[in-house]
Amino acid sequence: METINRPSAIAVANCLRLGREAEANQQLTAFIDHLAKTITEEVLQNNPRLPTLLAEMLDAQQKRDFLRLADILQYQLINEQQEKRKRYVQ
Repeated sequence: METINRPSAIAVANCLRLGREAEANQQLTAFIDHLAKTITEEVLQNNPRLPTLLAEMLDAQQKRDFLRLADILQYQLINEQQEKRKRYVQ
């Protein structure tokens, strides 16, 4: 099971950028629920930046900085997983 659901992260980011806050919050909740089910100690050991990115996401949400939250979801979180996948393949 993929830790980061790329299409879901992008969908949340798009809703945030378009100002569709209610829809974005519903999708973000589903995204976070998925993360909670898939994150294990092994995942955290293999993704040392993941806890930092999750903390940044929480901070952005608490400050209602939805563009920053969208950027973290779409660019940093997804890129982190893609980099991890590249390291794993090599």
